[in-house]
Amino acid sequence: MKHLITVLALVCFFLAPSLKAESYWVEVAAYGEKVDDDYFAAAGLDDVILHLDHNLIYRYYIKELPGETHAKAVQSTAVEKGFKHAKVVDMDYVRMVYNSPCINGKNLDEELLLEVIYFDFDGSGLRQESRKKLDEVSTLLQVVPDLEVKINGHTDAKGSDDYNDALSRRRAEQARQYLLAQQIPDEKVGMKKFGETLPIALNKNYRGEDLPEGRQYNRRVELIIVRAGQELNFDEVKKILFADIPRHLWIEI
Repeated sequence: MKHLITVLALVCFFLAPSLKAESYWVEVAAYGEKVDDDYFAAAGLDDVILHLDHNLIYRYYIKELPGETHAKAVQSTAVEKGFKHAKVVDMDYVRMVYNSPCINGKNLDEELLLEVIYFDFDGSGLRQESRKKLDEVSTLLQVVPDLEVKINGHTDAKGSDDYNDALSRRRAEQARQYLLAQQIPDEKVGMKKFGETLPIALNKNYRGEDLPEGRQYNRRVELIIVRAGQELNFDEVKKILFADIPRHLWIEI
């Protein structure tokens, strides 16, 4: 799977020479209303600046950190001070997205960007790597105003249809709530649940034996990045998903 941070690092490579040296910010918090001027200082954070984005969301940053290691240390401090959704933002990456007519050579009016997060058996909690992917999606939605994300929840084939239907909803809702907590507008975050009805890998082999590896691929939430109003084609989604799945686990739908 092409992780968004990798995909966007390759965005229209000819733009790279014009970018500044690496620069990182930490987004400390985002709110629907402006907070008092001394709010962050009172919590123990200095040099926090305000940016009002295109959705009229008040985003608070610590700017111009000299490297990713330093930025992650500042992020950890912010989390310790109670700002649990603090995240590192690679500003070179943001500049690329703003200045580029394409992403990884794709015209998003015609093609999809897709990220996938996976879940433990019978679980709906987000893994650490899933939070990182959701942070990348959040940043992309913030800097490209006309993009939105379609969140599709899925399960493997163990359990009843009704149970898996509810489980796929819980998984999709976890991803949705994570993005909403970062002040991504509700209308930019669509959600559907599919239960076990759209597997992307075999749950059992041809002898009817359990395939845990295949079931792991089915315990997923798809994060599909499209232009606002763009229709989804599951055949295209399936083609992208298959890129990271071993051929012997492929399933025909």
